[in-house]
Amino acid sequence: MDPIQPPFLFRIDEISERSDIVPPRLDKEGRWNPSSKPGSHIRTAGGVSGQWFYLDGQSIRQIDALPETGCEHHSTMSVYYSAGLGFWIMKGDATAIADERESAWHTPKFDHISRDYSSFITYQGPNVNLRIQRSDQTWPAFLLPDIYHTSERTDAKHLGGLTGELPIFIAFLALATRPEWLANAIPILFSEGSWKVHSYVSPRQHKRGVVVSVYSAPFTWNGGSNKATLTQYEDGDSGNFFS
Repeated sequence: MDPIQPPFLFRIDEISERSDIVPPRLDKEGRWNPSSKPGSHIRTAGGVSGQWFYLDGQSIRQIDALPETGCEHHSTMSVYYSAGLGFWIMKGDATAIADERESAWHTPKFDHISRDYSSFITYQGPNVNLRIQRSDQTWPAFLLPDIYHTSERTDAKHLGGLTGELPIFIAFLALATRPEWLANAIPILFSEGSWKVHSYVSPRQHKRGVVVSVYSAPFTWNGGSNKATLTQYEDGDSGNFFS
């Protein structure tokens, strides 16, 4: 079933590593790893940087600004894509790193949920792949590089969905679309009360990054939300983001 969707607000800011002050970090295979040094990442123009969006439970629309009252910060995550390696995730805003020791980058992890073999996207966990997939699913190819897919298959329609931490999920959606297409793609991502796969997909761009912040909605906005209701939604208490 589609989850009962609490309203919330979010923004997606494009970020990049400062190549003028940070030498590229490469692993032994020559694959890029983002820096954890303070000042090594900056916000950049493009995409929908600086814009706020409101998901009201049925659709997404742009708003002028975050409401002055009634909103609570839920979570912020920074995500980069590295070609040949996949995603890198940092909890918090990579452009505001204060202490390198507390600003580690992580590869995506998946908690496997036993009740329906669904997968929960996070940055710390035991599994590096989805729990199970179905041949009729289009979202795995849309959302995730092949390295996060699994060879485990099922035909059972109630198995193999997806939930997870909202900023990471939204970042993955954004990185599947070219920055210049995001403004058109975002309203299509969620409609009629559920998340959608859209046709604005494009090859992911090496070293492209975003920082995504999610806030609860005021109670005067379609009943509002809070940290507890958003966490319950992320946990799939009322259903999965994708089935």
